[in-house]
Amino acid sequence: MQQRTLDPSEEEFKVRNTLSDFTLSLIKAMLRSGYYSPGHPGSKGAKEGLYVGFRTALGDNPELTYIKKTTREEVDVLLDGVFEFPISISEIMMVGTAQMFIPKFIEYFIKKNLASFTLKQGITLREFEKFIEIMSEPPAIHGQEEEAKTLTIELLENDIFNVSTIFDIELVGVKRKLPWRVEIALTRLKKDLSLLPLFEKRDYKELHIAKQRVISDIIRPLNEPGFLKDILVNCDIISMEIKDSVDLNIEDYVVEFIDQRNIVPTVKELAAEFERSQALTKAVEEFKGAQTVLNRTTWILKKISTRLVKETIPEGLDLLLSLHSKDILTFDELSEEVKKAVMTKRIAEAFLIKENERVRELDLIRAKEIYIRYIDQINRIAPELLRMKGFSAMHSLVHSLAKHTSQESHPFPDRPRIADHALKALARNDILSALKEGYENEGKDLREKIADIFVIIGGPSILYLLDILLTSEDMGVRKGAYNILVDIGGEAEDLLIAELKKKDRPWYYYRNVIMLLGDMKSKAGADAISEFGFHEDPRIREEVIHSIFKIFGHQAEGIFVEALKDSDVKVKKRAISCLGSIRTRNPLAISGFIKMVAKKNLDQEEEDETIQIQACISLAQIGNLRLKGGITIEDVLIEAFTPEHKGILGFGKSIKREKPLPVRISLCEALGAIGGDKSIRALKPFLKDSDEALREKVKEALEKISKRIR
Repeated sequence: MQQRTLDPSEEEFKVRNTLSDFTLSLIKAMLRSGYYSPGHPGSKGAKEGLYVGFRTALGDNPELTYIKKTTREEVDVLLDGVFEFPISISEIMMVGTAQMFIPKFIEYFIKKNLASFTLKQGITLREFEKFIEIMSEPPAIHGQEEEAKTLTIELLENDIFNVSTIFDIELVGVKRKLPWRVEIALTRLKKDLSLLPLFEKRDYKELHIAKQRVISDIIRPLNEPGFLKDILVNCDIISMEIKDSVDLNIEDYVVEFIDQRNIVPTVKELAAEFERSQALTKAVEEFKGAQTVLNRTTWILKKISTRLVKETIPEGLDLLLSLHSKDILTFDELSEEVKKAVMTKRIAEAFLIKENERVRELDLIRAKEIYIRYIDQINRIAPELLRMKGFSAMHSLVHSLAKHTSQESHPFPDRPRIADHALKALARNDILSALKEGYENEGKDLREKIADIFVIIGGPSILYLLDILLTSEDMGVRKGAYNILVDIGGEAEDLLIAELKKKDRPWYYYRNVIMLLGDMKSKAGADAISEFGFHEDPRIREEVIHSIFKIFGHQAEGIFVEALKDSDVKVKKRAISCLGSIRTRNPLAISGFIKMVAKKNLDQEEEDETIQIQACISLAQIGNLRLKGGITIEDVLIEAFTPEHKGILGFGKSIKREKPLPVRISLCEALGAIGGDKSIRALKPFLKDSDEALREKVKEALEKISKRIR
């Protein structure tokens, strides 16, 4: 393909301009050459610089193709060979230029009965200029078929082998209603392959190489699996239409030249075609067309599967097993690896049929040799059990092995060691990946069993669980993975600390990891957690405060006091909660809480309600301390709770804001927790308050105080 050294958008613009310039020059040259004899100066001038323009436009691509596209809606000329898909030349030309010259180009195709022509990388200057001369000659007055034959012979007589032409009369596959790109590709194959017998002077090896080149040039640009499937299924048309076509083996060559990345998608397309044809054949027994496609698809799938057998292709094993299950491939046609996989699958299926009985057998084995053989079989069938969603069976097996590692009494001395080794052997990539996939996609009951397996396996599960935390879009699944990691515990500590040092993770992942280290009370992770204390996302800062609290408790009091200055409400609220939980005596913290709950002047801004409510809760946890000036926390709470004109510390006209109802309820609850006689006197008048919720809270608070001070 065209080499790219510039920014993609800039380069594409440059390539389009180059192709536009060459195409315009080509059209002009064909028009002008038609006015003069080949030796005339005007004819030579028309071709001057055109070959260089072609080379520039072609770049490193193998060929450049112009295709007439005729549909009910439009007649257009497409250009193929440079970009991933064919493009209309009207897309690369200026609007005015396109309107003037594209109709002339289309007229040229129509007069010559051309469907397409291809200029190949190997074309020489002589071939190129001679091709322009030949194609510029006015068409003879005879039929389409004769015109195509005459022009083809003329190209061959002039040794022009690096140009491929397709005429309307030559199009194959029209009756089968194939995509037009497939029609063009099949027609080119037919045309170019039919010319090979004309090279009589070449030996078999040379013809073989020529055949390879022809098929390769046409197939490689078709990197769409659906097109490749259509080519393979329908290239029998070529063999039927070319005489003496024995040993063409087109299908073998096509299969050989399919890019490895397209093998699996192409096999899937063929398998889908097989199933469609099979269903149609069963529905309409006399429909011979469907039976023909079914037979060809089966035959081609056998051919293409040889690449799956020989090459290490992702998903290849699964596809071969699928083809075998559909009776497309016999057991003998499978590779040794796949044969083993088939046998393993059969054993796994038999195991699942008598799952409970097979698990009990493991517990009842009394001979070391038999136990080892049984363990080997478990190791072999475990991935297949999981592939068949046998998570329940796997759970039972793992539980039995875990039990065998710890039993004090056992039938032979080595069983705990062998069982422990078996559990470690099950902690391998294919099994853990299957468990992870099952955990992400199965229902709640199976997820619980898989979670149990992860916990028993322990350490090796951690990276897979972290990946769930990182990538799963299901909050329930992420929460479950979190809980499993908590259950695994300390084994995950080092890996979690390492994850915090990575810089490319989403915020919620860092928060989850910090939370995990907090739940583990990981002092080793404290430094890594603290580095996130100034993170731009307040949700992470909040979790840092909470996790530091879980790890260090009252020892981190200074960190919590500092966090009271945070601009985010939730971070500040978390710090207040932590300080309350440790029953802080820090003067800065307590004075801060008092400012939060105290009434504000009418011109002052109130704290956020949730902050005030949390401050009330924390003050209740701290208790009724005596403050400077002889007042107590109880006095402060009563002052904040009571409407101003009834306050014990102020009289006269109201100049302060009244607290919102949710805050007054929290103040009432705090008084119920720490108050005494003062609180009883302050609260009683509100037993008749107009708000029912407040009346209930006052009643509860009075009952608590009464019980406490009796």
